[in-house]
Amino acid sequence: MLGLFSYKLKPQEGIDKNKTLSELTALLTAIRVSGYNTEEIASISKAKLSLISALIINLGNKILKTRIESEEPLARAKLDFSQLIKRLAGDSNTVAFVRYACQLLQYYTLLCDKEFVPDMTLQDWQNFLYINKESFGDTTNNPFVIEYALIKIFNQLNELTDSVEGKIAPLPQLDETRLYLHHRLEKLAETINLWASNDTNNVFFHYLKFVYHYAYSKAIELQFLAKKVSLTEEENVNLSDSQQLYLLAAKDSINKIDTLYEQTKNNAQLVIQGTEFSFGLNVLIKLPTSDINQIKEHLSSLTIGNRPLSLPSH
Repeated sequence: MLGLFSYKLKPQEGIDKNKTLSELTALLTAIRVSGYNTEEIASISKAKLSLISALIINLGNKILKTRIESEEPLARAKLDFSQLIKRLAGDSNTVAFVRYACQLLQYYTLLCDKEFVPDMTLQDWQNFLYINKESFGDTTNNPFVIEYALIKIFNQLNELTDSVEGKIAPLPQLDETRLYLHHRLEKLAETINLWASNDTNNVFFHYLKFVYHYAYSKAIELQFLAKKVSLTEEENVNLSDSQQLYLLAAKDSINKIDTLYEQTKNNAQLVIQGTEFSFGLNVLIKLPTSDINQIKEHLSSLTIGNRPLSLPSH
């Protein structure tokens, strides 16, 4: 039996729904709806960009407050995030900065909606987005939303696994839910892989690849547990081999993340691309451990001379 993490990833943040957003909301929303028109973005004045920067720092600080309870670490995280955003805003790539601002605002708007429920299932989350698509807009290319969906998928896969193993009460429509989660993972794969291949130095995109591959290996394990009575030995071996491929891909993503962090470790002037999506925090912070060496050891234990699934002996 594969010893994949059985812990839930870190809870999603709950946002103060009573806070009124800045008047810049209309501008950023219009830019997002228009498909990030470069001419429109180029016409934004430096003064307006400064206001956008202040808005984004404000929104990010609110989210950081939901993630960090201790006062001193929170103050340090807020300062780091503020400096990160100011550097991004002052960078020559204004389009990338404004796109990020639009995406964070859209994500924040979702979390502030009166119908948003943090512990809703992935199915409920997708319905929530669909029902409100006219007010929320297209969310399929928002990294914050993709991460949110991945975490929900992983946590539901863990819950289904616990049900199959008898750790919790049997869940209704288990097989239908398993297939649905499997399908949603496949739908997300194309977007995530495209992002990571187009922006190879973006640490957040490689983190999304890691979570995707790790979650997919979890889905394969669940498939084995749910069907092991009826599976042939050949089918067992095929599942195990498939799972090994996804675990190796997850390992590659972790190694890439480690390399990107190491490149900037001794140079405070370098900004790790993509850390704005984790608000300046370690991109692995929502995993059971953010210690990259522990994650590497965990993956190595599953991919070196080990078949993940409980296969019959040959």
